[in-house]
Amino acid sequence: MPALLRLDIVGLSLSIALSTALVLIVGGANLRTRLNQAFVLFALVESGWAICSLLLRISLWFHSGNPELLLDLAVSFFALLGPFLLLFSAGYTNARGWWPAAVTACIVAVIAAHAVPLFQSRLVYSPRIDSHGALLYGYSTWGIVISLVPAACLLASFLLLRARRLRENEPSIALSVVFLFVGYIAGGLIQIRAPIMAITNTVSVGIMGWTIVRR
Repeated sequence: MPALLRLDIVGLSLSIALSTALVLIVGGANLRTRLNQAFVLFALVESGWAICSLLLRISLWFHSGNPELLLDLAVSFFALLGPFLLLFSAGYTNARGWWPAAVTACIVAVIAAHAVPLFQSRLVYSPRIDSHGALLYGYSTWGIVISLVPAACLLASFLLLRARRLRENEPSIALSVVFLFVGYIAGGLIQIRAPIMAITNTVSVGIMGWTIVRR
């Protein structure tokens, strides 16, 4: 097994362990607040993405299972990270009104509307592992366009969290969103041959979880 693939597997395993632990800790401590509920949703989706991504690499390496289905599931989970992160960011910054829930519901509906073409391999397709152990796959033109939706959610979340830091001069978790955004662009869209998303997602969830548990 190539060293790059081993690093990817280790990073994804850490992400699964961390996000699952945070779901249990935050959910067990207090699941009655909207902020904790939003974080638990985000961490559950993150865990789902990491599990499907790990199984995808194992499936491709051992030439077993259904890697196309696992790729579609991993893409679906990561797409949902965007709206749930936006919901969490709105709660963390004490955004008022109905718009966070409404915007989240609209974005989730857009993602759900593309489930059929996604699972028909019309948005992403042909997952494979190269000789160095890096995961690669193809995007259709419309797949690239739709991939901008989670990117826009990450950017909006960063702006919300950054505004709170500037307003209240507190240690900011906006850095965690930067990790997610860089990982998504470099590892998901550009597909640099390195386990970038496994690392950036783990660090991002760790920063958010530490902030929530501390509070």
